Amino acid sequence: MLSELGTERAETRYFLAEAAKTPDPDASDDLYRRVAAAAQKRGYQSTRAEALARLIARDVATAGDYHEQGQALSADAAKIPEALEALRIAYTKDPSQGEWLLERGVLAAQHNDHAGAITILQAFLEQTPRDDPSWAVASKWLARAQARLKKGAPKPKRPVDAATREAQTQRPTVHLDDGQ
Repeated sequence: MLSELGTERAETRYFLAEAAKTPDPDASDDLYRRVAAAAQKRGYQSTRAEALARLIARDVATAGDYHEQGQALSADAAKIPEALEALRIAYTKDPSQGEWLLERGVLAAQHNDHAGAITILQAFLEQTPRDDPSWAVASKWLARAQARLKKGAPKPKRPVDAATREAQTQRPTVHLDDGQ
């Protein structure tokens, strides 16, 4: 893959993005997984999510593919609902992956879906032994979600996409005169 060849960052980003968004019926399923892995290695979460979406559209995706897509989508606040859905499908396809249920519950709690988080985290706690270290983590998140729901925490805010957030954080350019 390009990222392994050591090409320039801009070139790598461009070619990975093109490979992810171009539907190629002749491309192997493994190609999209490799593009997603290379994008993850470089931190290009939207490209990773797009490559996995191509794979999912082919109806050959595994539970792991859905889980990876959920993780990639969770990097963009505007895509949290899609991330939660991908994580739900992943766990439905492979219920032996209890940590995915925990991950989904924590993500819901972090984004003010306290009622959803409570349901998910309770399901996780019911199937997890108390001596498992993740049980303590889940119980803390559950208590936090219950407290915030009881307190009447604010409804989730409308997510801001990455481009808008970047534009909002741009600092104005200040030109210093030379005193003349």
